[in-house]
Amino acid sequence: MIAEAEPDRRRCLVVWAAARMLERKPSRQTHIASVVSPNMGRHEDGFRGLYHDLLAANDTHERSRLLEDAQEPGRRQLDALAALRAREPVPARREDRQRRDNEQVARSWQLYALSRVSDYLLELGCPPGELDHGWTGGRRLAPHELQLHTAFLSGLGLERCTHTGGFSPFHHEIFAVVQDDTLDEVVLEDVLWSGFRFGALLFARAGVRVRAPATLVDQQVATTSTLFFTFRRQPRRTEDASQGWGHNSQWRTRFSRFYADAEGFHLNWDGSVDLAPTRPRRRQAIPRGSQS
Repeated sequence: MIAEAEPDRRRCLVVWAAARMLERKPSRQTHIASVVSPNMGRHEDGFRGLYHDLLAANDTHERSRLLEDAQEPGRRQLDALAALRAREPVPARREDRQRRDNEQVARSWQLYALSRVSDYLLELGCPPGELDHGWTGGRRLAPHELQLHTAFLSGLGLERCTHTGGFSPFHHEIFAVVQDDTLDEVVLEDVLWSGFRFGALLFARAGVRVRAPATLVDQQVATTSTLFFTFRRQPRRTEDASQGWGHNSQWRTRFSRFYADAEGFHLNWDGSVDLAPTRPRRRQAIPRGSQS
């Protein structure tokens, strides 16, 4: 009797386990999404849904329509993330700090989803090919696709940030290099697409062409090395914190926060190691489980 009952018991366990896996569990992400993510696109998942809709679009005209339809709900969603516009003060009490961190993490997931939309539009705007002027590592510009990127982010209310006063690695992503060994500095030659900021928070760097000697900028390294804190920019390699996580868990990735304010530049604000001029020290980290 025991031998005959064992298969039924195993089947019950499998069904129970499958039910647990499919169970919709309440989470901070679900709660925040219901507050700050109005319906946008067929997926009704805010910027995440828009990203998937864009991937399925057949051409530039369809992408343009999707982006136009997404602007009004996107502005409302971005307004709900206003707490990310500036570096938050650190509360004195540990419990207050933890509550603030949890709230900021949930907002950051939403901004990360928008950054994927931005990355995809930039990828379409920089397809494989060659540029007439400057070394790009095998990419060219698609002006109409880049115009969609600029128009959409501007329409959401993000502020354009080109920083034309000179080359700045904080504000600029090098797209093309003109090697000139007669120079002794890096010269900003042209801004090829606009950068954007959300208050003091850098959202996307501007794409630029620079002129520089090989001793300061190696054209191969500057245009083909891995772009960190970036989800996609094919054919260039990229790496961000979502890689290696599952289909849903990867969307609980925090947007990498880089601030420029009256006190200077603040790089990777949520990083776990403080790289200030004093001896580096590890910050109190938020467990990955709170965002994955």
